[in-house]
Amino acid sequence: MENTKAEPKEITGIDSVKEGSKVKHKAWGVGTVVQVKGSGEQTEATIVFETQGIKKVMLSYAPVEIL
Repeated sequence: MENTKAEPKEITGIDSVKEGSKVKHKAWGVGTVVQVKGSGEQTEATIVFETQGIKKVMLSYAPVEIL
């Protein structure tokens, strides 16, 4: 049987992250993006992580994957 589960995607374009996106951070786990502000290198996302609470991250520095 073929694997039909979608693989996480490395974020190559900061503009790929949208409100409502599920993301994964290597240290903080899975979370949901609740707000995105700014653009380009200054894009900031507020993410509610399942086990770590709310974090604000600069997407140009945060190692997150879109699930």
